Amino acid sequence: MTSAREIRMNLIIAAFVALFAIGLATVASSDPSSGSFFTSLYSDHRATSVGDIVLVVVSESALASHTSTRGNESSSNASMGAGTGWLDFIPLTGYGGQSKSAAKGQSQSRDMLSARIAAVVTGVAPNGNLIIQGERRVACNRDF
Repeated sequence: MTSAREIRMNLIIAAFVALFAIGLATVASSDPSSGSFFTSLYSDHRATSVGDIVLVVVSESALASHTSTRGNESSSNASMGAGTGWLDFIPLTGYGGQSKSAAKGQSQSRDMLSARIAAVVTGVAPNGNLIIQGERRVACNRDF
C-alpha cells in the first residue's frame, strides 16, 4: 500500500516531467527568424536578421625590418722636394694619410593590434551572408 507521502512525491515528479515536455515542445515549435531570441538555454544564439548585433574580433600583426651597411675609404699622399736658392731652409717634406670608416645599422618594428567591434546587421545577402556596419577608432602610438 502506498502512503500519502509517496503519492504526493509521484505527483510532483509527474508535474515536473509534464512541464519539461511542454518546454521542449515550445522550443521545438519556435522559429528563430520570428524574432524570439531566447528560445532555449542550450541553443546557439546567432545573428540572423537586420538589427541584430554581432561582435567582430579584429587581429592584425605587422613586422618590418631594415638593415643598412655603408663603408667609406680614402687615402692621399703628397710629397714636396727640398727648397732651393733662398728657400733652402725648407727641408724635404712629405705627407701621407689614410682614412677608413664603416657603419652598419639595423631597425626592426613589430606592431600588433587586437580589437573588438560591435556591429549591426544592416542586410542579409541572398546567399545568407550578413552585411554588417560598425566603426571604431583605435590610436596606436598616438597615430590613428
